[in-house]
Amino acid sequence: MENVLYLLVGSLLTLLGFGMKWYLNAHDRYGKYRSTTIEKRLDAHQKAFNLTYEIQKGAHPDKFESIFNHCQQWWSENNFYLEPHSRKLFHDCYWELLIFHNKTTDPNMVERRLHFIKEALPETRKYLTEEIGLTWLRDPSPEELKNNHSG
Repeated sequence: MENVLYLLVGSLLTLLGFGMKWYLNAHDRYGKYRSTTIEKRLDAHQKAFNLTYEIQKGAHPDKFESIFNHCQQWWSENNFYLEPHSRKLFHDCYWELLIFHNKTTDPNMVERRLHFIKEALPETRKYLTEEIGLTWLRDPSPEELKNNHSG
């Protein structure tokens, strides 16, 4: 009877060992996956941020086509790594280039182009920086600046 008890305890410990090994391997794979995803996400946000400057150049009709095509290809390969709001803003920005590909002196289009360059692109850059989750990358709020200088 004692041998059976030892056999049961030994089997239970063996199963527990296999279970722990499986858990640790799964946890290690998840950690590697998570680390890789974070790196890809950071890289995607950085590249999208850089592309906003190319998009700004693309608002000029002579540079539209190559910049638009480059952004569209990058988008199809990387958009899932952007945070949701950043993804939408970046997509809207590079599609806005379609409106600017024709040369025009129409005052409404000139106004729209100025709004795009002075407001839409900076807003996109802001969200690309903030949504990456690295708080030290974003500009401090006026309240944070006040607290840093007062204490």
